[in-house]
Order: sequence, then C-alpha cells, then structure tokens
Amino acid sequence: MLPAASDQRVIHIPRSTGGEKSITFLVEPFASVVSPADGVLIYKGPLSASETALVLSHEGGTYSVITSPFEWEASHFVPATGVRLTQGQFLVNARGGSSVRIPVTWRVFRGVDDRLGSVRDLDQFIETGQATQLGFKNRSDALNRIFSGKETNTKQLMNLGAVQFDFGNEISKQDDFSVTLDKKEIPLVEQIFEAFLLPVGAYDIAVTSGGGFFKTTKKNTVFVTATGTSKQWLQRARSGDIMAVMSDFIPGAYDAPLPLASADAVPDEGESKNPIEKANQDRLAAEERAHEQERQAQAIKAAEQERLAQQAQEAERLAQVAAEKEKLRVAEAARVQEQQRLAQEAQAKESERLAQEAKTKEQERLAQAAKVREQERLAQAAAEQEKLRVAEAARVQEQARLAQEAQAKQAQRLAQEARTQEKERLAQEERVKNELLLAARQRDDELLKLRQQLAKLEDEKVSKDQQTIYATRRALVIGNDSYRQVTKLVNAREDARAIAESLQQVGYQVTLKLDLTEKDMKAALRTFKGQVEGGDEVLVFFAGHGVQFGAANYLLPVDIAGESEEQIKDESIQLQRVLDDMSEKKAKFTLAMIDACRDNPFKTVNRNIGGRGLAPTTAATGQMVIFSAGAGQQALDKLGPADKSRNGLFTRIFLKEMQKPGVSIDKVVRNVRNEVVGMAKSVGHEQVPAIYDQVVGEFYFRR
Repeated sequence: MLPAASDQRVIHIPRSTGGEKSITFLVEPFASVVSPADGVLIYKGPLSASETALVLSHEGGTYSVITSPFEWEASHFVPATGVRLTQGQFLVNARGGSSVRIPVTWRVFRGVDDRLGSVRDLDQFIETGQATQLGFKNRSDALNRIFSGKETNTKQLMNLGAVQFDFGNEISKQDDFSVTLDKKEIPLVEQIFEAFLLPVGAYDIAVTSGGGFFKTTKKNTVFVTATGTSKQWLQRARSGDIMAVMSDFIPGAYDAPLPLASADAVPDEGESKNPIEKANQDRLAAEERAHEQERQAQAIKAAEQERLAQQAQEAERLAQVAAEKEKLRVAEAARVQEQQRLAQEAQAKESERLAQEAKTKEQERLAQAAKVREQERLAQAAAEQEKLRVAEAARVQEQARLAQEAQAKQAQRLAQEARTQEKERLAQEERVKNELLLAARQRDDELLKLRQQLAKLEDEKVSKDQQTIYATRRALVIGNDSYRQVTKLVNAREDARAIAESLQQVGYQVTLKLDLTEKDMKAALRTFKGQVEGGDEVLVFFAGHGVQFGAANYLLPVDIAGESEEQIKDESIQLQRVLDDMSEKKAKFTLAMIDACRDNPFKTVNRNIGGRGLAPTTAATGQMVIFSAGAGQQALDKLGPADKSRNGLFTRIFLKEMQKPGVSIDKVVRNVRNEVVGMAKSVGHEQVPAIYDQVVGEFYFRR
C-alpha cells in the first residue's frame, strides 16, 4: 500500500476520490505503511477527532501527510519521530476496524513557511518550547502551516491513473456476466462502489456474458492517464451480449509533477535563455541526476539492510516465542504427568479401600458362620442331655420295678421303707426334671437372643443399602446459535448437545432444547419447573447470548430484538428467576452453568445496550452458579485458527472433568476454572470462570 504498493497491478480506492489530487487506498487490515520518499518523520499521532496522521518532511520543502480513520497498530519496529527515513522504509501497520478494507490517504504539500525547514520533531514543541523559539504558537499552528501549502497531484507523482465502471440502463444487476481488468476478475460489488488505480498505460478489459453453456467474451482496451479518471460503460450489444466501451474521461485537478527528493527544478520565467548558460545548467542537472541516482542506490541499500535487520529481529522474536511455547509444552507435559500420578495414587487408595471393605465383610461372614455353628453345637448338646435324661428315667423306673418285686416279697416289713424310698426317688426325679427344664429354658433364651442379634444385623445391612440410593436427577440444557437480529454464534448448540449426552451418562433425566424463541424458552422453563420435586438434584445449562443491566443478568432467546433496555428485559429470561424457581420447588441441590460471557450483541453504531459479560450474582442455600468468564471478560470459543474443536473452551474442559469418578462437584468446577485460566493465558487471553457457591454437603456426577 502507499507508494511501495504501486507495483501492484490493481489498487482499490473509494469511488469518490477518483478525480482528486490525493490518493486514498483501500487496504486490508494490518497492511504495512512505508515511507513514500527519503525524509524525516516529524509527527505521528491524532490529526483530528476522526483522523490519525503521519507527517514526513522531504528535501526541497515538501511534506507527505498520510492519514487513516483508525489509530496506527503498535509495533516495536515503528521508527521514532525525528528519525531520518529512506524510501520504502517501514513506518506503521494500519489498524483493523469493522470494515473489510481500511482507507489510508496520502497527500503532498509544498511548504510556504521557511521556519518549517528547522522542524525535525513536532513532539519536541510540547517538551522544550521549540514552537515558541521558532515563532509558532503551538504544534497545531505548525501543522496548519504545512497544510496551507500548495497541494500537489499525488497520483502524478506515482504515475497512476484511475478507472471506474458504470452501467447502461438496459443492464440489470441480476444479469449473468463477469468483468476482468488486466487478468483480474472484478466482483460486481467492487465495480459499483470502488474505483481502481493502475500505472499509466493501456489495459485489457474482458466481459464474459451469456446464460448456460454458450458464453461469449468481448474485449476492449482502456487507456489510463495520471491526469484524470477513465470511465468505462458496460452496455448490451444487439446480440444480447454485454461489452465494455470507452464512453467518458473525467479530468482531475492536478499540478506539474513535483519530485519529493529535490527542490523545485522548474525555472523562473525570467531565467536566462543563453545557450552556453543553458548547456551549463543541463550539465549541472545531469550531474545532479547522477548524484541523485547514486543517493537512491545508497538509500535502497540502506533500506535493504534495515529490512534484513528487521527480519533478524523478527526471527529472534519468533525464536523467543518458540522457546516460550516449548516451556509451556514442557510445563503442560509435567502437569499431565502429575495428574496421571495423582490418578494412579487415587486408584491405589480406592483399591486398598475396596480390599479393606472386602476383608471386613469376610470377617463378618466368618463371625456369622461361627455363631451358627455355636447354635448347632448347643442344640446338639441339649439333645444329648435329653437322651441321658430319658435313659436315666428308664433306668430309675426299672430299679423301681425290681424294688417293688422285692418289696412284695418283704411285704409289711419293707412297706414303710419302700414308701420312704419312693418318696425320696420321686423327689429326686422332680429335682432332676426341674434342673433339666431350667437348662432348656436358658438354652431357649440364648437362642432367642442370638436370633434377635442376627435380625438386628440384617436390619442394619438393609438400612445401609437403602442409604446409597441417589436422589432423582433432572437437567434442562439450552443452546442458542441462530439469533435473528443480533450476532449469530457457532458453538452453543454443539456445547448443549455434548453436555446433555454426558449428563445422561451419569444418570440425569435430560431435557435438551435448541434455538428457542422467547415463547418456547419460557414454556420450557415452566415445564421443567413443573417436573422438579422436593429433594431432586437439578442442573440448568445455557449456552448463547447474555447481557447485564445493573446487578441483574438476562439470557437471550433467538428472536430478541433489543430496541431498548425495557424491551430486552421483557423479552428475555432473568437468571435470578430460574434460581428462585428451583428454591421454590425445594430442590436439594441446584447447579446453574451459564456460558454466555461474550461481546455485547447490541453494541453497534446506533445501539449500545448493556455491557460485555455478566454481572456478579448470588446463590441461595443449596445452589451453585458458574459463569464461563468473570465480570467484564469474554469467554473463548476457539484457541486460535488451528483449533478444530467443536466446543468452546469452558464446555470442552467441563465435559472432561465431570466424567472423573469420586470427585465432588465443587472440586470439578474449581478444576475447570484452573484449567480454563491456564489455557486462555497460553494464547494471551484472560478468562477466569466465576463461581458462586452456597452448597451444603457433597454431590457427585460419578461416585
């Protein structure tokens, strides 16, 4: 761009500047601006409320003024004011704006104030009072004296002319045709709104038209001069084909060419016409041209050396960047290795815990088996004692029978003795029977106690098993991409689908909704509120646009219009309402995940409603709220052009962390925040997810 870019075959300019003295280039964002000729950079800064300027002083009392509606891009290669420059030396980069191309204008003035020849740095006017010493009021006064000089035709200095296109009334913009200027196809929108700068000369224009397979090409030649603008008319021939014809030439305001590297060489009207003197002047002019060519060669050599030095500096910077990236890669590898080590330790601890539980259960099983065996032993002992009792009773009865036979022989003599012995025997049998009955009752009591203890152990086991039953888990997942009147998004629906799938895997009853209007979004929230019951574990995920008004945050449906603050509040969903609904339903645990921290969708030329990101919020008891970025921050969707992930940075990390078993939810969200901060810093971005936690107890995605 600018003079160094004049070797390009087609240069875009705004159509309105095609016949003026200055040159306004339409350049890509961040294009380089270089010195148009040898000189000194005397000023770099704002020219007015709408323009930023570079001012260069050249030999011979001429000045270059390069302006842009945007500030210049900061760079350590930018030369300081007061530095002598050579033609083609790098000055600044044009800063990118919202336009596809950026206008940069170059004008040249002849000086009319001899005091300006002593100025090398207008910034010194403020620090040293140089303006007063040279007789200027201030820096603005000196700049105005430069602009009051006679303006020179800049296009003639570069030997450039302008070409623009116009259409005949019989041609419609819906016609199927294409225009090629100097082997470069010119899109229809550029033909309508832009003119084109080319070096002076003749160029081919080819127009291809005709529907379907049968197309024809008509060629014409356009002559480009530096004294005005060539207007090319596109007309329809009798055959129906469209062709270019020379129709008009618009002369521009111009002066005689003025060299930037030397003083004005045009002789005065009263100059002598003596042939000898003229020959001497021609000789001196030839010598001056030779010196000038040598000086230009030296300037080109110096510029090349400067370019090589800049390339070396850039190579050194790239090497430093590569070293920093290598450090980050090594640190990331160490972090991953440490995570793997911690995971292995956690797995070992979990294995040890399971082994201890198995050992405890085995001990309980052995104790229970021992109790059963003891019961069987006591029952067998009781049976043996009962057999002995029956045998003893039989033996006693047999002795009694024998005694009775003996007593029958003894008759009266032994009758009294027999009765006495019989009484003693019966008393003895009664005592033995009572002792046996007491022992049997004691054994029955012991068996009853053992049965009661066994039943208690069984009840405790059933109660413990019942405690591991999870509460009902419900989730509402919303992803809005296709906004109709504000900026569309690209990742919200994919983020919502991925979150919904992962929540189903860990036991949530998931309601997934995509691209909801205001009516559908409010209906989905009402339906979900009706499904939630007391004691449920609830998760609400929203990916899309959100804005803040004061201390309140609003989630936007896809049909939001946003003509005023009150309209946005009426047509969107207030986040606090969702949280209050879950508190009203007495949900045991509520997690709200809001990935809506992006640039304000209403920040346009005519509207500036709300602010970037979301405002800090509060959570009720049992609730946790996490925003993908903190107040005033922007959440990243991509880590750069090479990032091929279909999910935003916050969501992709959350999906990974929530699948880890045995990690409580509050630890999951804090691990997500730490990893998001690190990855955002790796690409020079600040993103710190905000967490608002009022949860009592521990909750898990996976146990």
